[in-house]
Amino acid sequence: MAYWQGVLATSEPTPDASPAGVEVVPVGDVMSLVDRVDLQATATVVVAAPQDATAARTAATVLVGRHPEHPVTVLVSPCAPVGAVAATATALAATDDAGRGAALLEQLLQQTWTVILLTDVTRLGRPNPTLRQHARSLFPGSQFLVRTHPDAVVLPVQRPEAALVGLRPGTAEMVVTGSDDPALAALVAQARPTAVRTVDLPGRWAHLYGRAPTWQAALLPWGADVPTAPTGPACDVCGHAAPGGTCRFCSAVVTLQEAGT
Repeated sequence: MAYWQGVLATSEPTPDASPAGVEVVPVGDVMSLVDRVDLQATATVVVAAPQDATAARTAATVLVGRHPEHPVTVLVSPCAPVGAVAATATALAATDDAGRGAALLEQLLQQTWTVILLTDVTRLGRPNPTLRQHARSLFPGSQFLVRTHPDAVVLPVQRPEAALVGLRPGTAEMVVTGSDDPALAALVAQARPTAVRTVDLPGRWAHLYGRAPTWQAALLPWGADVPTAPTGPACDVCGHAAPGGTCRFCSAVVTLQEAGT
């Protein structure tokens, strides 16, 4: 049976793990993808945070050098890691075609909301905290909600509703890294998700946010709001669907005439 491989990249050392069927790969080692690639898969789709994008692309280049017959592409998203894992798992379950899966994953990442809890924002680079928030971090017991996508912002922990502005309550599924923290319970109460699932996500992810988040939460489209895997002509080089007419794996341009339409 044909299938493609989903990978979440990280620059920090991380134990081997596959939450929700998604490989978490420490791309700080340029040989990491070579060591972890599933050559039985038709292609590998890597999701990386902006901070990890360069390392992920370097590892992908090394993979192609070792296995030129194995297609690979890198998608960059500011979604928190739990959102990247959840969106990738959804795309993997939706289609066996890597081209359609990568296009669907890109749409899902654009429509996924992610929020984390930090106890200190003095080392947070994106979004940029205010001077007041920097000062508040110096006091014991400080907590901040950080919406990493969309429209990244740092918010007081007492304002969970502000982290969800623009998201209709009851229209999303929530995936969390697991916590009994009252701030997470308050966020769940505001979002009123259709379901809440817990993912055991490895790694600290402090390199993304200056310190390890207490928890991460993602809200993914649900029901009628879930996008469908887009169709497109088959790439003459890779054979995968190329929605939009350009192959995500080899950059070949596939015209409608070539597709026979």
